[in-house]
Amino acid sequence: MNSTDRVKVQRHNGSCEITSSSSINVHISVPDSGKYYLHAKSGDIELSIPDTILCFVTAICTQVYVNYYNLNFSSLVISENYLHGTIGNGSSTIVLKAEKVNIEINGL
Repeated sequence: MNSTDRVKVQRHNGSCEITSSSSINVHISVPDSGKYYLHAKSGDIELSIPDTILCFVTAICTQVYVNYYNLNFSSLVISENYLHGTIGNGSSTIVLKAEKVNIEINGL
């Protein structure tokens, strides 16, 4: 999906690719082999996922911050604007990219 406006997706449970010139807000339940690619050119990315999820997560911001809450990573490399980690056995993939905006990942 490509959009020039704000994107909000709730209760999605299949693979997806979203590119937006504005904010992206996604609430997903990741299947065992799901792949999620979210790219915001301007506007924050907020991703809400179950805290029992099994996935690899990569989040990259060009200038601002990556934050996560209520998630237990089994391995994690994090800096101010980069996060790469594994939750559980990492059977799904989530890639988040943001330009000049924040990325927030929330465990539910």
